[in-house]
Amino acid sequence: MGRLQKILIPFLGLVLAFCFYSARENFKPEMLKGKRVIVTGASTGIGEQMAYHLARMGSHILVTARTEAKLQKVVEQCLKLGAASAQYVSGSMEDMAFAEHVVKEAENLLGGLDMLILNHIGKSYFSYFDGDVGHVQKLLRINFLSYVAMTVSALPMLKESGGSIVVVSSMAESAMKAAADVVLMSPAPKEECALEIIKGGALRQREVYYKYASTKIPLLIRDWAADFLDYLVRKCYNVENLKKN
Repeated sequence: MGRLQKILIPFLGLVLAFCFYSARENFKPEMLKGKRVIVTGASTGIGEQMAYHLARMGSHILVTARTEAKLQKVVEQCLKLGAASAQYVSGSMEDMAFAEHVVKEAENLLGGLDMLILNHIGKSYFSYFDGDVGHVQKLLRINFLSYVAMTVSALPMLKESGGSIVVVSSMAESAMKAAADVVLMSPAPKEECALEIIKGGALRQREVYYKYASTKIPLLIRDWAADFLDYLVRKCYNVENLKKN
C-alpha cells in the first residue's frame, strides 16, 4: 500500500498541475475580430448573447433560428454593437436541407467560415416519457442529425481556415421558467455563460463547464457513484409536480 501511495500521489500531482496550467486563461477579444461565425439557436437565450459578444469583438456573424422577426432584431443589435457584418437565415433544423443551406449561405455571404457554434435544440415537454416515439424522432433530427449535417457541410471551410466547432449543451433559461414548479435550480447568467463558451471555442478547449460545480462535478461522480448522483439529481426536482405534468 505504501508503495502504491508513493506512485499515486506524485501522479495525481502531475495530473492536477497539467489541468491547472492547461486551463490558464489567455483569451483576447481580438482573436474573434474579423472571424466568420455561424451561431444557431440565436434568437434568444445563450445563442442571442453569444451573437452580441461576437458583435462586440468585431466578428462577421450569421445567425439562424426559427423565428425571423426575432432574428431581425438580433441582427440589428449586432450591428449596433460593432459587428463587422451581421445576417440571418430563418428556418427549422428539423429539415436537413435547411441545416446544410445555412452553411452554404455562410460560404456565399461571408466567403468562408472560422467558427461553427451549434446551439439549437428542439422543444420538448418537461415530464416523464409518455411513449411518443414520433416526438423522439423529431428531437433526434433537430438535436443530433442536423448537427451532423452542418458539421459535415462546414468541414471543408473549417479545414481551410483552421477553424473550430462548438457544440453547446444546456438547459435554457426559458425552459427553466417553463418548468419552474419542477426544477429547483436557478439558471446561470446567460451573458456570462455565452462569453465562456466563446472563450472556449477561441482557445480550442476540448470542454467548457459553466458553472463548474453544477456541471463538471456530476460528470466526475457519474461512473463511480451513480446512486449518489441519482440522489443529487432528484434533489434538484420536485418529483410530485413532475408526476402531475
